[in-house]
Amino acid sequence: MPAPVPDWFPLIRWSTPIGVEVLRKQRELIPKLPGVYVFTNYSEVLSRNYGVLYLGKANSLAQRLSTYLVDPAELMVMSARSGQLRQNNSLNHAAKVNLLTKFQQRPTGFYVRWTTLIAPLELENKLIKYLEPAFNQLGNPRTSGL
Repeated sequence: MPAPVPDWFPLIRWSTPIGVEVLRKQRELIPKLPGVYVFTNYSEVLSRNYGVLYLGKANSLAQRLSTYLVDPAELMVMSARSGQLRQNNSLNHAAKVNLLTKFQQRPTGFYVRWTTLIAPLELENKLIKYLEPAFNQLGNPRTSGL
């Protein structure tokens, strides 16, 4: 039997889901406010255990989400010191690397939505427990076919 929807969940005012490929070109659509963001592989209403890839909190949604919108050509950068190719510094988080790899393999069909709020930490924790995003679990997807 599926877990019941918590009372607080339907009260969250999410933005309209926007494709990652659109946000790469129109980053001005992302607010420069604190909040919680969610990456999914669908644009319908959020639901538990269904295509929720990753969620996180940010002091500035615009700054944080821009690190996920790295052009695939910029995933590897030339080190000024050594002259060697190295991983872009924005990829220090295993979940981010997995998510960006998915974006490279299939550049369309991924969406992000957000909600703005002053103190996003409590909501982030509740959402992770309820939605069970694949990439929030030790940075590794639990299921295949994402």
